[in-house]
Amino acid sequence: MNIESILKDINQSIEITNISELSEKINNFIISYKKGEKNIIFVTDFDFTLTKRYNDNNQELFSSYRFYDESLIGGDQNRILKLQNDLCSEYMKYEMDTSIDIKIREQKVCEFYTKSLDVYINPKFTRESIGRMLEKFKDKFELRKYTKELFELLIKLDIPIVIVSGGVEYVIIDLLKKCIKDFELYCQEKKIIIIANKLYFEEGKGCIGHSSDVIYAFNKSHFVGDIMKENFPNLENILILGDHLNDYDSVEDLNLKKNNIIGFGFINIKPNFIGNEEKKEEINNKIQEFKKVYDVNLIGDSDFQLLLKILDLFQNKNK
Repeated sequence: MNIESILKDINQSIEITNISELSEKINNFIISYKKGEKNIIFVTDFDFTLTKRYNDNNQELFSSYRFYDESLIGGDQNRILKLQNDLCSEYMKYEMDTSIDIKIREQKVCEFYTKSLDVYINPKFTRESIGRMLEKFKDKFELRKYTKELFELLIKLDIPIVIVSGGVEYVIIDLLKKCIKDFELYCQEKKIIIIANKLYFEEGKGCIGHSSDVIYAFNKSHFVGDIMKENFPNLENILILGDHLNDYDSVEDLNLKKNNIIGFGFINIKPNFIGNEEKKEEINNKIQEFKKVYDVNLIGDSDFQLLLKILDLFQNKNK
């Protein structure tokens, strides 16, 4: 398998950490797959990994926990936006600043996600309200190009998909089921598993609460580990996607060797920053950080073209 030949056909900015190691990993995955061993799992973050972070006009898109429009249920949207912005101003540094002690970061980020979910507790906010809110903001959510084809190929290859996110489960479901045919059926059959923060609704009382055990950037591995042990006891190899350095750690509790993990990191950069000399050093520093973690680093809100070509090798080898 020659990864260089695949890269030649792709017009994207891609940094491979170690081409020979990546080629060996892919080859080993394919050999295992060809033997018929059901031991490969696809694990991915959702926000800004399956979805884009910026549109073509350099505007930032929404995440699955910034969808709520209280004006649609008779509330004050300006109050909600101020509350959300205040939370981001107070807590976002703990999610991003690696110089802060990790124990402090974990505590503060847990507080951040808990308070962000508390915003949704409202007797007028129902399960059906989510659909109306997403419809209003439909231009603010954009799945990466070839998401539909990626899911279809993974299902065809019988490779389970595990989505692990600090976002809102119902929002992820509603966004994906518009794109993926039979999405809900695949979830019932455990071909697709979503691990995300739950909102609880009660007839006549609206949204009454959320998950007490909040999922956020630093604790995903606990949830992933439990799901894998329960559903995929023969797991040996993982394809993992993320836009955050900590997304790679979401499989940490599985105690797999590095050779059994192929990581795809998405380095989301505003379109007008690419090629900008003033941003060159900042972007390069981010790339070098990602190369310490991920095998494949896709720069600038890329699509899934490369991943599809790699997965297509599983089909061809299996014929």
